Amino acid sequence: MSKKILVYEMSDTRFEALKKTLRPLGVSVYKVAKSQYGDPIGELALGKNPLIGFMTWAPIPAVGMPCIGEMLIFSGISGQEMDAVLAALRQADLVVPLKATVTMYNYSWNGYAIYQELSKEHRKFTK
Repeated sequence: MSKKILVYEMSDTRFEALKKTLRPLGVSVYKVAKSQYGDPIGELALGKNPLIGFMTWAPIPAVGMPCIGEMLIFSGISGQEMDAVLAALRQADLVVPLKATVTMYNYSWNGYAIYQELSKEHRKFTK
């Protein structure tokens, strides 16, 4: 599985810096187009559901298609690799508070839904 990060709502300058920072770690970085914010994160990261017929997930709808902010979605990055990625982001001053990893539970969530959930969790932890 390839190491990949989906990037939402990042300026071109920060996006280019992110790509440059993560290239030595073998991590591909993809900027998600606004037209794809409603697409399942798992399909954007991994392609069509590889477990169709074995397990299906109901899409998680976003209420009212809210605004979305800067967010990173990780795919195919192991624990040790994640530590290295996060350290590289901190060192390059590219910290993004809202981050998630594609799992079997959030595979069908779209960018809006996962942003809402991450924002809610972030508010809880930063009170």
